[in-house]
This record gives sequence, C-alpha cells and structure tokens, in this order.
Amino acid sequence: MADWSDRPMEDIYHPEVDVEYLEDYVPGGYHPTLIGTTFCSGRYTIVHKLGFGGYSTIWLAWDEQYRRYVSLKILTARASMDSREGDVLHYPMKSNLSHAGKRFIPPLLDQFWFHGPNGYHQCLVGEPAGGSIAKSKEDSTNLMFPVDAARSIAAQLLLGLSYLHANGICHGDLHLRNFLLRIQDLDSLSIPELYQRFGKPYEVPIRRVDGNPGEPHAPPHAIYPMNLSIPANEVDDPEIIISDYGTSFIVSQTPSPTLYTPALYTPALYTPALYSPPEDFFNEPIT
Repeated sequence: MADWSDRPMEDIYHPEVDVEYLEDYVPGGYHPTLIGTTFCSGRYTIVHKLGFGGYSTIWLAWDEQYRRYVSLKILTARASMDSREGDVLHYPMKSNLSHAGKRFIPPLLDQFWFHGPNGYHQCLVGEPAGGSIAKSKEDSTNLMFPVDAARSIAAQLLLGLSYLHANGICHGDLHLRNFLLRIQDLDSLSIPELYQRFGKPYEVPIRRVDGNPGEPHAPPHAIYPMNLSIPANEVDDPEIIISDYGTSFIVSQTPSPTLYTPALYTPALYTPALYSPPEDFFNEPIT
C-alpha cells in the first residue's frame, strides 16, 4: 500500500468539508486540477468533478477525439507508484468470455502518465457514472428503491461480480458507495446543457494556514463534485456499474501466503465488515 510517512504533521491548509483531504496537496499527493485543464495534447478537457477518494480525484472530461464524456481518475503521485488498478481493469478486457455480467464492469478506455508539481501521476480513463446506490438511498423519501428496481439492481450486481470472479478478479472493496448508477444520454449534452442540467462547478478557496499561496502544490480552489444522485424512490429501469478497483487483485497473479511470509503475500480486503466473507474474519486466504 501507499507510504503515508511523508504526510505533514501539522495542518498546512484550512479544512473544508465535502472535498478531498486538502492536506494531501503536497509532493506525493493529489495533482492540482482545475476546470479547463487539458491532458494528452488537448485531447481531454476537464469540465466538472465527479468525486474523490483517499488516493485519487475523479473528473468529468470531454474527449475531443471520440466526441464523448469520459471520467479521468487521477491517482496521487504516491499511490501511482504501486497501483495495479489499470492492470486489473485491463485484464478482463482481454477475455473472450461471453458473460451477461460484462456490461456492469467499466471498461478501461485509456490510461496515461504525466508529471505535475506533486510528482508523477497515473490517470485512468473510463466511462463516467452517476451517484452511488448508497447516496441514492440517502436522498430518497423512504430509503428504498421500488421493488422492481431493487430486484434489477441486485441481479446486476450478482452478474457483475460473477463476471469478475469468472475472470479471476477479487474486487476487494465491495460496498454500496462503489456501486454506481449509469447516466443515460450524457454524450448528447453540450457543456452548457450539462451545466444547466447538473449545475456549474462550485468552487471553494484553498487557503494556507500561514497565509502563503498554495501554488504550485495546491490549486487556488477546490471543486465540489457534481450532484448526480437520483433519489431511490424515483429510480426507474436502473443500470449499475461496479466501480473502484484500487484494492482489487488478480488471484492467479497473487502469490499464496507461506509459513514464513504470511503477511507479505496475503491480499487485504477493504470491504466493510458487514459485507466481508467469512474467511476474512478467520484470517484465512482471500480467494
């Protein structure tokens, strides 16, 4: 996993809620990204923010080459060094397995590396998705999906996981915030229409505690993610995507634990205890 030993001991930035951990805008941390930032010689242009995590920020971008919206997952420089997420996402794409669950696994459309003020970053390009199942439930009036929608979501999740397992992949971080609802007809929207439908990017200044400018390691402002959530009680005919493969692993490429090196070779699960398999509780090998 990533080494956090170089994180600052004292706060550098004034904290803000509902955005990424601002203290990680340091060497080894997040790449300072703004609306209008371009990558790959202008091919990808950042138009909004989709989300963030402890190891990445996720952005909505316009792909000028294929005239479509894509997600750009920009890993921290620290996490980029040992991330295998790109390998895991690419692995099932080589499979010719015919399986109904394939459509629920996001394809890796592209990946590239670039230098920034905080280091060398990996960027994974994929299909943009909407809000999570968990957020959809939280935003609903009764915390429930309609019965037919709930059945459909459950079936899709089982099929998607079955496809991953058929390709020898363990997801490793299964919970309702990593199950996302697909956005319908997004590519038909121009950027002004996108902003009209989902709102323009909302910014909050990033301020250093000592009053000095945050650049070049931090952007002048952080951006709140788009509100893509649909209340569960209003969901009709849903289609899901199983997301976030940052802790996933390919079972055939993971050495089995031995008597002498059990901790070194035992893959870790980040799945919440409520959803974890029995072998995780009993410290048995994860398959």
